Amino acid sequence: MSVPAVARLRVGVLDRAPRTDHRPRGETLRRLLRSRSALVGGSVLIVIVLAAIAAALISPYDPIKTNQRLSLEGPPPIRWSEETTWS
Repeated sequence: MSVPAVARLRVGVLDRAPRTDHRPRGETLRRLLRSRSALVGGSVLIVIVLAAIAAALISPYDPIKTNQRLSLEGPPPIRWSEETTWS
């Protein structure tokens, strides 16, 4: 290519008018709805957000008010008596 041809190409790129019919949001949404992985990822994200919102209903106990020392204790001793039944 000669120098004037390269200059013409560059000028042609700069002289173009911006596209007015281009809608990036609609195109992006359309591409996301066609993508199976985007739908699966979005579904997982929605489930996690709903679980976080419903956390008070799922676990009604306050995690701050738990007894941490009790969780570190061992099991209670086994009491052997006549009342023990093995089934």
